[in-house]
Amino acid sequence: MILDVNTLDLRRALQACLPHVADPEAYPALAVLHFVATDENLLVTGANTISLGHAVVSMWDHRDLTGDPDTDCFDLSPATAKELLTVFKSGGTSASEEGVGECLRITVTEDKVSVLDVSGLFPGKAFTVPRETRDEYRVGFARMLLECLTADSVVPARLAVAGAVVRWFTTAAQAYRAPLMLEPTADERRILISCGDSFLGILMPIRSGDETEIAQDAVIARHGWMHRLVPLRDHGAGKTRQEAH
Repeated sequence: MILDVNTLDLRRALQACLPHVADPEAYPALAVLHFVATDENLLVTGANTISLGHAVVSMWDHRDLTGDPDTDCFDLSPATAKELLTVFKSGGTSASEEGVGECLRITVTEDKVSVLDVSGLFPGKAFTVPRETRDEYRVGFARMLLECLTADSVVPARLAVAGAVVRWFTTAAQAYRAPLMLEPTADERRILISCGDSFLGILMPIRSGDETEIAQDAVIARHGWMHRLVPLRDHGAGKTRQEAH
């Protein structure tokens, strides 16, 4: 298949989804960026066991699609994705500069994936790698995201998340220059996170029910803060130094 995509869109999607690719030593089957082409877009997904990042890339033209997502797909290793970011730059540097006219042609055959800059009158930089030959991609990302999108929103008593995982999502905020929207769902295992209209993700929070150690530690910490802050309640509340004396 042959796909013509917007350069800046592809760069943003790679940057946003790369942090979610699994460790190859721990989960080799998930140690790739997964791509699926449709009539309208190229969809990019990175996933591990506690987070998922999914982005949409504008597609200007395509050839030889079958219409079957199980066929119209391919994988790239994180190393390859990072090299693409190094090789293919974009002039789009702000929300008002969307890299107009910048186009990359992705050609996927049985044994290789080639990327060619076709932005100008003549072909530019080219990049070719062997096609990943891993087993069938086994993350039902569309089903998982749809379940989160259709689930009832809830306001939990608390949410505990690992700082490292949160940083994976801030990469999307930096790439798309938009705020992150966090939506806890009725499924306590999943928090839906979006960034603009091009990125959607799932974060699995740390279990923090009342009976857990992390919840009990939070209660102790809360009492500690109360003890420290109550004596300072009126400090700086409208008094000048001269009035205090």
